[in-house]
Amino acid sequence: MALPPQKTECIRVVIRCRPMSEQEMKDNREVSVKMVQKTGEVIVQKPGEEVPKVFTFDSVYDWNS
Repeated sequence: MALPPQKTECIRVVIRCRPMSEQEMKDNREVSVKMVQKTGEVIVQKPGEEVPKVFTFDSVYDWNS
C-alpha cells in the first residue's frame, strides 16, 4: 500500500525586540538584547554574565523597526 504524498509546510519565526519603556530608561536599566538583522541572531547578555546566549531566527527586527 502506497503512502499518500506528503504536504510540506514551512513555519518562519520572526522576532522583534521592543524599545525600552520610559520606566526602564528612568531606572537606568541596561539593554541586554542585541539584534543582528543580517544573520537573524538575537544575543542576550544579562548584566554580570560573561557568556551571552545566542538564538537564531528566520528574521529579527530591532526596536527601530
